[in-house]
Order: sequence, then structure tokens, then C-alpha cells
Amino acid sequence: MKILAIDTSTDNLGVAIWDKNSGISEVFSQKAFRKQSSMLHLTIADILAKYGITAQCIDLVVTTKGPGSFTGIRVSMSAAQGIAKGLNIPIVGVSTLHVMSAENEKSIVWMGAVRGEVYVQAFNEKSIPVTKPVILPIEEASKQLKNGDLLHINGEISLIDNMPKVTVKNISVCPLKLAKIGYDIYKKEGSKLIVPLYLSQLEYRKLSDNI
Repeated sequence: MKILAIDTSTDNLGVAIWDKNSGISEVFSQKAFRKQSSMLHLTIADILAKYGITAQCIDLVVTTKGPGSFTGIRVSMSAAQGIAKGLNIPIVGVSTLHVMSAENEKSIVWMGAVRGEVYVQAFNEKSIPVTKPVILPIEEASKQLKNGDLLHINGEISLIDNMPKVTVKNISVCPLKLAKIGYDIYKKEGSKLIVPLYLSQLEYRKLSDNI
């Protein structure tokens, strides 16, 4: 199964082609602020051409669905939906926070939002969400941390001085990981309507809230 993954939810443009059977994997990821729309389709074409893969060979399209840049989310989701519809193939949406979670250990993901706020979600050691995605002021999000936590951050985030002693790692969205998570979701749930995670749709809740 050949999987095309697309991400423009942050300042980066990320594209990956992954074939679970043959082992083919190619990743493109670089800063492309406000240029994702003009670069996206050319980047996809270049990656496919490198391996002699035609668009008709793609079996599944995976895209981030947010949270993130309002315009960026629309770019990747629109492109993915257009490709899926044109090729009559399934599509899967994955939370941007999920892609930035750690593998093989518990993690909390912060993604810069606006006005000193961060998108927040916690994941277990299998990279499975254990809380809902929320948006919180950094001060409030910091209160939910404990000494020894692993904190993955993305975007412009100013950490406060009196935070617990946590391990902080700067993480970008990995298009290959996006492809693999999307494949796992497709195997379990199939293709379904993608609902974007926009800022206005996230509620203020404590990190300890259950899904």
C-alpha cells in the first residue's frame, strides 16, 4: 500500500510517500511559511517522479487536520481531499499534536497558538491520546505538568520560570510518522469525513480531563 502524507499545519511544508510493502519512504520537510500552497503539488510530483510512481498508484492519502495555522490546515486538507476524490481513494485525518507525540514513552505536547496560549494534549507510551486536545494559557498549562514529564513543544512558546523540572524537546511534524499513524488509523477505522481541529472548536479544560 502506497501512502501519501501531507502537512501544512505549521510553518513547514511536509510531504512523504511511504510504501509499507516495498519499504519505499521519501520525506520532504522544510520551512515554507505562506508558500505551502504554491509549493505543495510540485513537491508531491517531484517525490513521486523520483521513484517512478504515478498518482494512480497511491492507495491512501493522509493529512494533518489541526490544530495549527488556520490557512495551513485548509491548504493540506483541501489538497488531500482533492487528490482522494480525483483518484477515488480513501483519506485519513490525523491530529497535528498526535504526530508530535513521543514514541515508547509518555509525553505531553504543546503547540504554540496565539495570545500566549498553547494547544495541549497528553499521550501514553504507545502514542495514544489520553486527554482531549485543549487550548490553555501557558501559565495554566504549566500547572498541569509534573517533575519528570516529557514535554514536546512546537512553535513560538516562551516557557515560564517556575515550571516543574521537565524534559523539553523541540519537535516538528514528521511527514513519515504522519503516514504511519494514518495507516494505523485507516486499518482500524477506515476512511471517514475529516473534521478540522480549529481554535474555536477547542474548549478550555484541565489536562486531567478524560477523553
